[in-house]
Amino acid sequence: MQAYHGQRGMALVTVLGILALFLMVALLILTLTTQNSQNFGNAYQKQRYYDVAEAGIDRGLKDIDSALPAAGIVNQTPGPIPSPTSADQTPLPNVPNVPYFYSYWYNSSSSPTATADPLAGTQFCASCTTVNVPPYGAVIWSHTDTGSRDVATEAVASLLIGNTGSCAICAAQSVSVTGSDNISPPGNHTCDSGSSGKYFKVCSDPSPPPGSTPPPDVPVVSGGTYSCSGAEPAPCAYGDGTSTPNPTYVQQNASSSVVSGFLASQGAIDQLADSNYWKNLSTQTSNVKWIDCSSGCSESQLATAAPGANQVTFVSGSISLSSNSTLGPYSGTWIVSQCLSITGKQSLQGSATAVMVVLGTDSQCGGVAANFSGGGNTSQPAWNGGTLYTAQGSVNVAGNGSVRGYNFYGAIIAAGSVTITGNGYFAWQSALTQQAISFGPFAIDSFAQY
Repeated sequence: MQAYHGQRGMALVTVLGILALFLMVALLILTLTTQNSQNFGNAYQKQRYYDVAEAGIDRGLKDIDSALPAAGIVNQTPGPIPSPTSADQTPLPNVPNVPYFYSYWYNSSSSPTATADPLAGTQFCASCTTVNVPPYGAVIWSHTDTGSRDVATEAVASLLIGNTGSCAICAAQSVSVTGSDNISPPGNHTCDSGSSGKYFKVCSDPSPPPGSTPPPDVPVVSGGTYSCSGAEPAPCAYGDGTSTPNPTYVQQNASSSVVSGFLASQGAIDQLADSNYWKNLSTQTSNVKWIDCSSGCSESQLATAAPGANQVTFVSGSISLSSNSTLGPYSGTWIVSQCLSITGKQSLQGSATAVMVVLGTDSQCGGVAANFSGGGNTSQPAWNGGTLYTAQGSVNVAGNGSVRGYNFYGAIIAAGSVTITGNGYFAWQSALTQQAISFGPFAIDSFAQY
């Protein structure tokens, strides 16, 4: 009997122990569930706060984009920029009771500039020091302002930018000059190599502005090699003297910092390629034109859309012309979303302020983003004035057997290589020595959350 009561006592203890264990497990599950629920709620609230802070970034972009397209198209800085706000903004409708603050700083310099990080020493980023802002770019910052669990965001934005002031040919990759030196430079004799009947294939201005003196050399900057072959010293560039480049005039194997000085960021290129942006903008202002060339455009269609000074024409598609005629004159900016091909005796007539930005890649365009091939003794050069900028590709300039003068007159900026071959020669338009291309819309290059 005593043994039976002892067993009953042990069973009771065991049951109580199991119940206690289940209770502990239940309490643990309840605690974890409560914590997870709180963490989820905190994460959700934090994300909503970030959404509010990002609204400040969007407002900053809208502010600095407000100058387009009337100004800041070519050879100008965007402006006037509205003064940065200094007060909290009204909470967003979908996130009530959460005011936010935003502001921005604009770099008006043509060089990258390090400025104090606006969030340095704050609760958001005590370790921040400086931020590098690209030429004509901006840093935008925004934060919620509730006094509890506030968050901050910061972005660096840039324009599409290119600078021809440092070179007649700017190539991120190699520059190659080959072909015949059987040419007849018009105007002055700066292309004369000193050898009878031989002229340089890359030459200083044959048609300098009135009262100006042609530059004594043709600066070439190459991220890769600079090479030339043929009847030496032609067809080298005027100013290097021989096929071995003189670094005073021809810089090869340029550093990435030098190359980045004349190339735009990928973010700016992607933003520039937004066809819908330009299409919508063309309905709001006469300074922007938009033309659909996805199935090809005739010369007459392009002629009616030719941009004037401080105007932009966005071509959705490619430009491919091969007639014996002239497109132009134009003095504004073309943006070609795909490729450029000029063959035969076709000529593009620009001015010193004219720019054509070609966004296609070499692979998309069957070898090179921009190709010039043709010309003749009595015809205009294939490119006659202004700056060609292949933002993601290469340039090929080739004359046929009848070209005696120059087949390209202007300046070239290329993210790829530049090849000059065949008859004819490249002539540097000296009026472009101080030209800087800078126009929007602004694109975000980097973004941080705190």
